[in-house]
Amino acid sequence: MSSKVLALFPRETTTQLGLFDERFAIMRTEIRHDRDELLGFKTPADQWSHRLRAIEESLADCGESAGVDAVIAPAGPVLDLNGGIFSVDRAFLKKIQDGQGSFLNLGALLADALALVRDARAFAVVSLSDDELDPISRVTGLPGVFFGSAIRTFVIKDVIYRALPETGRPFQDVSAVVAYLGTNFIICAFRGGKITDLSNSNERGPFSLTKSGAIPAAELIRMAYSGMWSMDSLVDKLGLHGGMESYTGTDDLGGIVSRAYEGDVIAALILRGMAYQTAQEIAAQAVALSGDVDAIILTGVCAESEVFVKLLNERVSWITDRVIVYPEDDDLSTVARFAFRALKNEVPVLCASDETRDGENA
Repeated sequence: MSSKVLALFPRETTTQLGLFDERFAIMRTEIRHDRDELLGFKTPADQWSHRLRAIEESLADCGESAGVDAVIAPAGPVLDLNGGIFSVDRAFLKKIQDGQGSFLNLGALLADALALVRDARAFAVVSLSDDELDPISRVTGLPGVFFGSAIRTFVIKDVIYRALPETGRPFQDVSAVVAYLGTNFIICAFRGGKITDLSNSNERGPFSLTKSGAIPAAELIRMAYSGMWSMDSLVDKLGLHGGMESYTGTDDLGGIVSRAYEGDVIAALILRGMAYQTAQEIAAQAVALSGDVDAIILTGVCAESEVFVKLLNERVSWITDRVIVYPEDDDLSTVARFAFRALKNEVPVLCASDETRDGENA
């Protein structure tokens, strides 16, 4: 009989919920919580019983609350823990209580409660960890300022697992460049089971749909002191309305592709410029792997564009002839896949009492 997994993903005012078997989503929904009610709670952890009640009511309405083998949610950051799949036990919950509160850590609390009444296993995907990075990759050239942070790591590691049949290597032996091409572009070097180097468009690397990527420092300083920008407005410009949107007025890649084919010179230039910079960063991460690249893996919403993927392929195919494309996937499905791997012993399930930042990463 096929296993079933209940996956949840708490966000600021919503909780995404899905029931999966190994082939597809049986049910998925998004619970919207009243913002004013949530403001009455001091910390995200205090929302636990409020959200749990809403989840159970939603499951009862859907008639899909029984026969679950595992419940899984994301978590992070978790005090002293590297990334990986963890069993949600007393030691893990203690780590959450000792660390800083976050909506992601609330997910582990909910997973524990939901699993308990269903006699199921509770897992947490700990996805945020800077300590995987090679220290040399964090040096910037200015003391006290460092490159980081490792974000969306659960998505990056998910596509590595999905690509194992094509690489013909076990997870710990894969050497790959992964490009997550969403509204933020995150391009990383993966080797030895770890993300050893990365760039993201919040701070360096290529510009993305809405983020500016690397900007010449001197010009940015002049902008900041020009009197035309407040700190908040400049941060907003660079991080929320920069990149492709700042040139074209839209973050719709499909629309820009259409405009380029219709003769819009600016749209064509920015489209090619974004692909050009992205290919440059993919090559840079290949350098971090000393040229030993089993595969280049493209994922995220921009990987759905055949035109954008073709523009990248034209510039990176010399690195490896194995360019694997996984179009955008939702967070719930990604998290659920980790639970199925854990149930089939395809990934190590870690225990918080045994793992520290000095331990081995899953």
